[in-house]
Amino acid sequence: MTLWVKSTEVLTYDEATGKDGSVKMNKYSPVKVTDVAVGFRNESPVRFILQTQRGEEGYLDANLSGTNASDTLAGFDQFDKKFFMTDPRKLYPWTPQVWNAIEDEKIFVGMTKEQVTMSWGEPLSINQTVTGAGKSEQWVFRNHRFAYFHGGVMTSAQN
Repeated sequence: MTLWVKSTEVLTYDEATGKDGSVKMNKYSPVKVTDVAVGFRNESPVRFILQTQRGEEGYLDANLSGTNASDTLAGFDQFDKKFFMTDPRKLYPWTPQVWNAIEDEKIFVGMTKEQVTMSWGEPLSINQTVTGAGKSEQWVFRNHRFAYFHGGVMTSAQN
């Protein structure tokens, strides 16, 4: 089975040394699921053993239903926040320029809200302003990053 990872890395664990690590990859890269095992935490009880396109092995833990976690933790590590089950490039036939920016976790003026979300993730908060010219939004992200929208299209950003 092939999945497409929404992050830029999969985790690794070296049993011989007891060290955790990660394998870097492009966002939304396909990975082959080579095994499924029990995860180590109640909030993410399923471990997907993965192989990257370069043949590197790693894993990601996920929560399939939220039933094994407290109400506070049920929203973390959800499967659909970690993986696509279909190639996102087929789901979203955007230009190569847009996909290159998303893979590099960059944004540019003219991107849609969906494209910005796929590149930078969900905003921490959204501030709305209504004026005679219409409604504008300021999206606030981690690391003091901001994206500004008018009419559903990004008009400016701050890094």
